[in-house]
Amino acid sequence: RIVQINPTVTRLTGYSPEEMYSIDPTDMVDAADRFIDRDLFLDLVAGRRDQYLVEKRYRRRDGSLFWGRINFALVRNEQGEPHYIVGMIEDITEERAARQTLAESEARFRAMFENSAVGMGVMSLDRMVIDANPAICTMLGYERDELVGQSPALVTHPDDFDSSTEHFRQLLSGETSHYIVERRYVRKGGEVFWAQVSMSLVRGPDGNPLYLVGLINDIDAQKRAAER
Repeated sequence: RIVQINPTVTRLTGYSPEEMYSIDPTDMVDAADRFIDRDLFLDLVAGRRDQYLVEKRYRRRDGSLFWGRINFALVRNEQGEPHYIVGMIEDITEERAARQTLAESEARFRAMFENSAVGMGVMSLDRMVIDANPAICTMLGYERDELVGQSPALVTHPDDFDSSTEHFRQLLSGETSHYIVERRYVRKGGEVFWAQVSMSLVRGPDGNPLYLVGLINDIDAQKRAAER
């Protein structure tokens, strides 16, 4: 039973203090989440743990749902026995929605990354390969593990590496947010081929650079035909 609440609980749930004191707190929890922390709560009451954190859905007085992050902590008396429980609840509905949106976005990117016929690579701000998709591995003749952690100098033609470095500098300095160029690459077996590269800088919500994503298309056949 609830014996004391602060004004924020009233604003969050829509229940008056008098109503809160007379109801079972579990009645405010959505039916799907009502017992997800049952064992944790029993351990708390029995004194086998001192606190726990859980996220679950609550229903306001008007029937609307919100996600709450609950931190339950046990308070003991002078003899060390369980005395009462303090619960701190935070409305994380927007946070959960943002996390869900991000997870869906990451899943879409991962599906595209793994299944694309276009070579795709992710590179850190210190110009090291973070990830490489199957298409780019096939294109270059390397396994993914052979590329991750390497500099693009491993596969870039030496005569084109300086211009590649300048484009990289322009991305990091903010002079441009992306670029498209044609340059030569060297496969693991030593074969040189032409590719069209599209490189973009990815920034975080605060606007700071996070990493780079590159798309690589093998255009060697077209390039050779144009030269002929």
